[in-house]
Amino acid sequence: MRTLPILLIACAALAQPAKIVTDLNTTPTGGSSFPNYLVQVNGITYFAAYDAPNGGELWRTDGTAAGTSLVKDIAPGVTSSQPENLTKLGAKFLFSAYVPNLGRELWVSDGTAQGTLPLKDIRAGSASSNPGEFVEINGVVYFIACEDSAGCEIWRTDGTTAGTWLLKDITPGPAGSLPAFLTAVNGTLFFQASSGFNNPRLWKSDGTPGGTVMVTGQTEADPYAPSYLVNVNGVLYFSGYASVGGRGAGSFGYELWKSDGTTGGTVLVKAIQPIGGSNPANLAAFNGQVYFSADDGVRGPELWKSDGTAAGTVPVVAPALPAAAYPRQLTASGAQLFFVATNAAAGDELWRTDGTAAGTVMTKDIAPGPASSSPFSITPFNGGVIFSATDNVDSGRGGPVTGSGIEVWKSDGTPEGTMRVRDIEPGAESSYPGNYLVTGGQVIFRAVTTAYGAELWRTDGSEAGTWMLKDICNSSGSSTPDNLVSYNGFLYFTAATPQYGRELWRTDGTAAGTTLVKDFCPGSCSSHFPLILVVNGKLIVNAYTPSTGYEIFVSDGTGPGTTLLKDINPGPGNGAILGGMIGYSAVSNGVIYFPGLGDPATRGLWRTDGTAAGTYLVKAVGRANQMTTVGNTIFFVAADVGTNNEIWKSDGTAAGTQKVIEINPNGGSFPIWLVDFKGKLYFAAYDGTDQELYVSDGTAPGTYKFKDICPGTCSSLPGGLVAGKDRLWFSANDGSHGFELWSTDGTQQGTVLVADARPGAESSYPSQLTVQGDSLYFFTDGGSGWELWMAKESSVSAALVRDFNGDLSSSVDSYENSLFDAGHTMLMAAADASSGLELWRSGGTAQSTFLMQDIAGGPGSSSPAKFAQHGKDIFFVADDGIRGRELWVMPAFAQNVAGPALPKVNQHANGKDNAPGQQKDSAHSGPSARMKYGALAPALQ
Repeated sequence: MRTLPILLIACAALAQPAKIVTDLNTTPTGGSSFPNYLVQVNGITYFAAYDAPNGGELWRTDGTAAGTSLVKDIAPGVTSSQPENLTKLGAKFLFSAYVPNLGRELWVSDGTAQGTLPLKDIRAGSASSNPGEFVEINGVVYFIACEDSAGCEIWRTDGTTAGTWLLKDITPGPAGSLPAFLTAVNGTLFFQASSGFNNPRLWKSDGTPGGTVMVTGQTEADPYAPSYLVNVNGVLYFSGYASVGGRGAGSFGYELWKSDGTTGGTVLVKAIQPIGGSNPANLAAFNGQVYFSADDGVRGPELWKSDGTAAGTVPVVAPALPAAAYPRQLTASGAQLFFVATNAAAGDELWRTDGTAAGTVMTKDIAPGPASSSPFSITPFNGGVIFSATDNVDSGRGGPVTGSGIEVWKSDGTPEGTMRVRDIEPGAESSYPGNYLVTGGQVIFRAVTTAYGAELWRTDGSEAGTWMLKDICNSSGSSTPDNLVSYNGFLYFTAATPQYGRELWRTDGTAAGTTLVKDFCPGSCSSHFPLILVVNGKLIVNAYTPSTGYEIFVSDGTGPGTTLLKDINPGPGNGAILGGMIGYSAVSNGVIYFPGLGDPATRGLWRTDGTAAGTYLVKAVGRANQMTTVGNTIFFVAADVGTNNEIWKSDGTAAGTQKVIEINPNGGSFPIWLVDFKGKLYFAAYDGTDQELYVSDGTAPGTYKFKDICPGTCSSLPGGLVAGKDRLWFSANDGSHGFELWSTDGTQQGTVLVADARPGAESSYPSQLTVQGDSLYFFTDGGSGWELWMAKESSVSAALVRDFNGDLSSSVDSYENSLFDAGHTMLMAAADASSGLELWRSGGTAQSTFLMQDIAGGPGSSSPAKFAQHGKDIFFVADDGIRGRELWVMPAFAQNVAGPALPKVNQHANGKDNAPGQQKDSAHSGPSARMKYGALAPALQ
């Protein structure tokens, strides 16, 4: 008898982990994952793709749906790391990715979440080095990256941090040499670069600074701006611009050049058009020769080939074949070279050549007549090619378009062997296939359908063998609940559904008890609630209707009991917005103060006690915003006639509503971050010289710059002000330490830098400052990504609570509101090495910080946020990867947690355990099936 499942089920029932309340928006998204940058390593294909819970991240597939999964949510939550330029390096692969604290930098992966790590922060801090154009040579990858001291130059890496370094600062200083066209030839790297103010020339490197040198000279006869670099049997061919025929010849243009890596061995192959140049382009290696397009001034752009000699540089078809102009996309496969060419009779079609005139023919007129099939993404496959093309023909004069649209095709070089593989999006509509990667006798690619969007497909070259690999972005639509407010036994919130748009809902925590309160804007249009407030036992709702605009409604929590309180700006014009970017609201003594909108007669400070008679304009002062209460006084920001934004105050009467002071008479001080601390107002303001921390007791003499944190004319830009029991916490930059955590006890001497989390001038950017008792929890980047930190009032110090990932990437979302004081513990969204951004809790120590529930399962992110307590429950918004962002609920906590998380064990819905490391079937396991032992810890304390 196995006791573990019984214990697990019993504890699960006792613990009552988080569960979804109801899926309000069940409409399939038809969203696109946009798979891109495919690379194969050890039989596994890795790629970038997007899904709703995780954004654009790193994925993998073994060619089956079950074997297609997220590798790692590098930028936790819906923020996208957008992996690019995936490049194989031995048993690993390199790529570039973006995370907010690092910018776009170089990453390495072994295909596991734990083994996917930032390799080097080339451009320190949050700025991006934008590594790209990766080329592997003998176990070393060369690439272009940009940083402040050297500009854009060539770097090299062996896949280790120590082995990642600047190859050479070719143009010393920040200007950079702007390298391009990195090409490997027999272990040597060739590329184009500019030295100083010279035109870009041909360079080479053996992988050492000393061996990184210019190949050509810098005279008119030496080629510059080399492009279309290609390796043909160990010889570099390229198109270069120089004096045709030698120095002083008097005619300049692009011609075909070759190089053995020496100055003397870099020579003009042939001046095909001595007057002006033949403009060689689209160079490709085939049968030991270089093939390209060129214009000799007689034939126009045609297909040429060269064996490296002037005599051996000839057009493939002579005299010119009118049917094969502008050859491009030259692709060698087996004994044939495929390319796209144009003529008046057939348009743009697929051609092929064996290197002879007789063997140069159009494979098939795919779009019959002068219409073009416009082939693209031509990729070698089974001795022929697989590609994208359209056979659509427009009948003209308003007639129908016939054909199958842009679909996947293949060709063996013969008319009968050139055929459409499958009409993925039936009819004349297109699936736009592309990003072909050949692996193990099959091709993985991207295609677009109306039903599933842009997703990953596979084909073996047959119609029956072509199908969608997996609908990665397959969740249902999100209702995205917001503005969660507890009132009279229910939780009220706004949510968006296809039937009603965004409207007012309520729930008792069950699916049956979740109902629409009122459809303010009938049908699918939305009422868009900026705020819901409770005052004097009434629910005050700011909502939009077509007949009133944005106005104030009062509700008893039912549809019939929800009525217009007052049409402040009569008619469809907006009268009031209680929250959001335009203004904020404050409550004092049972009265809500808010900004009125509309014409000057209604614009200013308003108040309501929840009755029509008690809803009126206090004073017309322009648009009031950023309100807060200090004692019985309402402070806010407003601009009256002739002045800009300054601090105002009100006691609720017109006479008692007045400007406190003009801090900056020459343009406004634009106060922000207003907060009550020890009976005074603290805020940040600009006096015309700098933006610093201010304090006010409501009088002009008592309003002054509290501390010049960044002395002189620089600004410390205080932000995120939050009041604790005995200290005010905020972030600021003193000019020496970057943006770090500061605190004050209300005295000059007690205003101090709490912790330089990222030592020196680098900023750690504290965010989501949240007070719990005498502690402050916050997210900040101490050099290893944004993590959870805690500060104590007693010691006025801060320390890292836990580095969830143990690498340089962020473990938390520093932008969305996802840190919550749950009374005796903190709830948050965090990501460790095996799970995406999921539900965690913390008691302020590493041991008491653990994963509560992996809602999305595996490396996927549910991104829990917008927490709100209602009675004995905590509600929040999360995405399990199937049902979109919906409302979830869990029991509130009765005590803190001091012990570590228990081992994580997955449980299927059928009660059977997963073997360690076994991939669970997310299509058949709901959120309760994804519960881990960490979720049981509260019940086992």
